[in-house]
Amino acid sequence: MPRAGHTPFVDGWRGGPGVDGDDAGGPPWIEGAPWSQARGWTQLRRSPGSSTVRFRPLAVLVGVACSLVVFGVVTALMGIAYGLIASLSYPRWAYLAVHIPALLVGGVWAGRSARSLGWLHGLLVGLGYAAAAFWLMPHSGSLQLADLFRALTLSLPVALLGGALGRNLVSAT
Repeated sequence: MPRAGHTPFVDGWRGGPGVDGDDAGGPPWIEGAPWSQARGWTQLRRSPGSSTVRFRPLAVLVGVACSLVVFGVVTALMGIAYGLIASLSYPRWAYLAVHIPALLVGGVWAGRSARSLGWLHGLLVGLGYAAAAFWLMPHSGSLQLADLFRALTLSLPVALLGGALGRNLVSAT
């Protein structure tokens, strides 16, 4: 039975506010609650009167800038590996053997970052890793729209899978 001032939703949380006088647990999205700091939950600031997290463009830009630095290093390493592989007679499986693991690593990293910097950062990083395939994939003579489509078709699902794995790694710890 809900008590005055409490909703059944909040009361349904084990150890939530007002349960046996113990404020040791509860949903992480209620701001200012003493149990949120005690549990080590980091909270994003909200606009006054808003139930959604406030968009923080500076945090997203800093996150994307850091991502691009890491992405540049990964791309350079992939380019070197691709150059070495391509110089030996290039089969398609060799390209996939270099590119897909790098996309998975990048996607996992993006998923872990998205937890702290917001979903937009994770989306931009995932798209960035997917677009890398466009530059690293062997092109036919000149760059064509079909090359971009093939790159996105190959890379985006792999990066998103890696992102989902990264989010699960964060929530498991």
